[in-house]
Amino acid sequence: MVSTILGILNEFNIYPIIWKNNKYTLCLNLSKDIDYEKTSDPIYINTVNKRCMEVFKEIFEDKEDIMFIANTYSNDFAYDFVKIKSYIRNKNALKTLNLISENIQIENEVMEIKHYFLKCKVKDLNYNKLINNLTEQDLGKNYKGLADYYIVKLNGKIVFRYCLDEYIDIIFNNVDNMNKYKSRFLEYYEKQ
Repeated sequence: MVSTILGILNEFNIYPIIWKNNKYTLCLNLSKDIDYEKTSDPIYINTVNKRCMEVFKEIFEDKEDIMFIANTYSNDFAYDFVKIKSYIRNKNALKTLNLISENIQIENEVMEIKHYFLKCKVKDLNYNKLINNLTEQDLGKNYKGLADYYIVKLNGKIVFRYCLDEYIDIIFNNVDNMNKYKSRFLEYYEKQ
């Protein structure tokens, strides 16, 4: 079982353009068949949010061990510790909050990535609030900068990544595991 941040980062390549680094990734478009011109429309946001929650609950159970990771990608991004704090129900889990910073090269640009992470149970994470806030932020309300959020299922080797706009990526460690879930999410699946 991968349970360290370095193990997770190495196994799943949790960086931008994740589907190019991971061959076992499902990209889900949660806006499929929604007929709205503006992504900031409340009905559009609520529909995307509801679909994201359905996918999340299909993957995770409340008693499972997870690692919650927030990656930020620029020096000028004002990362808000209070934001992570507001998503954690079990305040003892906050004692495990850590940071690893590294520089990587993507194409011709060197980028600093800060990995904020902590371990907890799914029930310790206020995932309803997290998903709702990320949906609203990415679809036009309160945009705060470039960041990615990951929830790693430690015992199942599955990564749930909330992407920009109405997309989520689900990353697996093997093709069998991916195909098992792919059939559940066919209505949102988009080949990359």
